[in-house]
Amino acid sequence: ADYACAPLGSVLLDGVQEKTLKGDLELTLARAPFLAPIMRAVLVGLAGAPARGATKVVVGEAGSVAWTFTPMEVGEAEGIWAKYGIEPKVIALGGGAKVAQALTAGSIDIALTGGPVMGFMAKGVPAKGVAVAAGEPHSMAVVVPYDSPIKSAAEVKGKKMGVTTVGSLTAWMTRRIAVSEGWGPDGIKLIALGGGGLETYIAALKLHEVDALMLDPAVGYALQEKHEGRNLVDMSKFVKHFITHVILVRDGLIAKKPELVENFLKGWFATIAFMRTHKADTVAITSRVLKQDKYVMSQTYDREMPEMSTNGVFEPSAVKTLKQSLVEMHILSRMPKDPALFTTRFVPVKF
Repeated sequence: ADYACAPLGSVLLDGVQEKTLKGDLELTLARAPFLAPIMRAVLVGLAGAPARGATKVVVGEAGSVAWTFTPMEVGEAEGIWAKYGIEPKVIALGGGAKVAQALTAGSIDIALTGGPVMGFMAKGVPAKGVAVAAGEPHSMAVVVPYDSPIKSAAEVKGKKMGVTTVGSLTAWMTRRIAVSEGWGPDGIKLIALGGGGLETYIAALKLHEVDALMLDPAVGYALQEKHEGRNLVDMSKFVKHFITHVILVRDGLIAKKPELVENFLKGWFATIAFMRTHKADTVAITSRVLKQDKYVMSQTYDREMPEMSTNGVFEPSAVKTLKQSLVEMHILSRMPKDPALFTTRFVPVKF
């Protein structure tokens, strides 16, 4: 009864006492069943309490509908972040430009974003890439209305493509199609939709404000289930050897708390390892996070899991393509040196 009435924080003095407390509560339940509702509430509180000494880290995501960012939630659900002493707070920022702004303002510590955002690091944003999150862009696709007359990428010429922001990964991917098809970088019209969330994108498609969207194919699978949309083409057809998503960290954190950066990366790649070997669990968690049914998430898992990096290494061929993208998008006037974009101090990641 004393335990049940005391503030939870007052009894969580250390791991040993917490373990003893759980044992006492379980024994009490066996001896006094009428206290079950109270005791169970306390046990649930203990199970959900953050690990003692965990460091809070604010993580900004370039979008709120990307399956490749869900290791944040999978790691939390499986207790992996707590294992490495990390207590993440995730914020959806709505595009690479806003990620760069948040890093400059110091309002986030770490960012999950498109590879081209590293170009802003060369322009003075006080952060660096520390690890590759995803390689070839299987996680990017052109999505069109279900009944759209557009049947191939060749028919997107001159059409309006919804992207997050100008200068974002989705914008560059769109231009990549246009250049590959010989239409020039402006062969497809870019419509910046910002970070209003999935509803904003779907509404734009339904209202014919755009003819297509550059999105995670998970959205296309979900829309296809409702006969509202479909995936037209996987962007890996147009882009090989690339850094689709990268993990960025503020320079101040790299300099002053390198062990925190290391622990975050260990947590991330331990989560990737878990996801690779636990499809059913991953599908269940990502279904809740992205509010999609398990069939859609199973399809997405099969398509996107292979692109997720297992150690964060910056492959030279992928770095070269990324640098070319920065010039093509007019983010930079010339291809930068590696140190202006990223550091290899933390990779390959071992956990």
